[in-house]
Amino acid sequence: MTSAIKTAINVFIGFVLLTGYLVTGSYGAGLENTTSYDLAISAQDNMDTLGFNHLSLTDYPVAFFRGEREYVFYDGEVVSRKPIVGSLAGTIYPVNGHFEAFIPDYSDM
Repeated sequence: MTSAIKTAINVFIGFVLLTGYLVTGSYGAGLENTTSYDLAISAQDNMDTLGFNHLSLTDYPVAFFRGEREYVFYDGEVVSRKPIVGSLAGTIYPVNGHFEAFIPDYSDM
């Protein structure tokens, strides 16, 4: 994959994440969480260099815990739901037959 295609994909993902942030508003996923997720996605080239080229954060749902709700970033969408783990944790946990990454809300860290 050429550098231009990777850049275009990263710009598209950034646009999708920005759109998700605007849709969720100030009571949603939060700017810090959206920015953290976007930065992690944009670091994929570094992961490839370190030998993790078969691991991409975009392949997995990532849930940010925010007290009564958690916000799941996956497939270009941000979905709010009742927390699965129910506490502040940074872990990977099976949910409905697949694995999800659970990340504490930025303000809780």
